[in-house]
Amino acid sequence: REVMELFTMGIGTYTERDVQEAARAFTGFGYAPPRIAARRFGKGNDGLPRRDVFVFSKERHDSGVKTVLGQSGTFQGEDVLSILCGMPATSRFITKKVWEFFVYQNPAEALIDSFATIFRKSQLDIRTLLRAIMTSDEFYSERAVRKCIKNPIDFTVASARALGAGTIAMEQVQRAIANPNINEKNGANNALRRAMVIPQSLIVVTNSLGMQLMYPPDVSGWKNGTAWISTATMVERTRWADALFATPAEVLRAGKGQLRPMLSIPPYPLFQRDPSPEGITARMLSLFDVTVSDSRRRTLTEGIAAAMQGSFTRSNSSDVAVKAGRLLFSTPEFQFC
Repeated sequence: REVMELFTMGIGTYTERDVQEAARAFTGFGYAPPRIAARRFGKGNDGLPRRDVFVFSKERHDSGVKTVLGQSGTFQGEDVLSILCGMPATSRFITKKVWEFFVYQNPAEALIDSFATIFRKSQLDIRTLLRAIMTSDEFYSERAVRKCIKNPIDFTVASARALGAGTIAMEQVQRAIANPNINEKNGANNALRRAMVIPQSLIVVTNSLGMQLMYPPDVSGWKNGTAWISTATMVERTRWADALFATPAEVLRAGKGQLRPMLSIPPYPLFQRDPSPEGITARMLSLFDVTVSDSRRRTLTEGIAAAMQGSFTRSNSSDVAVKAGRLLFSTPEFQFC
């Protein structure tokens, strides 16, 4: 049922009888730990270093004739998948999923039909579908540009990379590998553990925003679009500025003794070329690739000026950057990519 409903054709395209017949085709399919699989099912299960491996138990398989979506035969699971991939509903379903992930929600039926035809003729080649979508005029239309709400990965990773966090993290990891600091008790490289602060912080923050990577809420995955925006997640999105710019001492004070995840990007070098409120505003908008209305730009500039209290220095640069980040990350414009 799930392979039909969630991953190929979608709701309303199959019957309960199709589900029952397809289930017969998948009998005998299973998994087992590598050693047990190799002992019970022979050399076909090679004991690769994975937690579990796929196994097929021939004696448990229903080898009779099944009828799935109007086609009959002594099908196995792979045959059912081939039938599903050949259904026109599958190309439409996947095309719509891809379109809504990369472009915008609720596309016109005729639009999806046109791309689904291209996708089907390519024998469901995803590269062909993506190329057709991303070179189309509609992909660059006013309705499409900056209309996808950022999921937590879009929100955090893109902004962290814009500040050079990726380069900083890789340099720290390389130094830790070249100059290890080994814990005598457990053999851990303490330097490497410290170097992993940036990626670990990103993981914790994305979890707080509702996306624990590799652990979706259910088999259908995460919902896109406005599902990412709520009162609770907007608070966390605003607090992302603290993780980016706050110093360890500032985070410690704000958390009343509980350190929160932090990247602590040094903000002074980012804004020293033009340390005026207007200059810092322009730099923030450029760094994070966002365009805001004139009124929000003024609000951002006024907030930065208040945080500066007359001048921008190394000592107050973190406070100024955190204030600017909170204001920017809470704007409607920043939520879109």
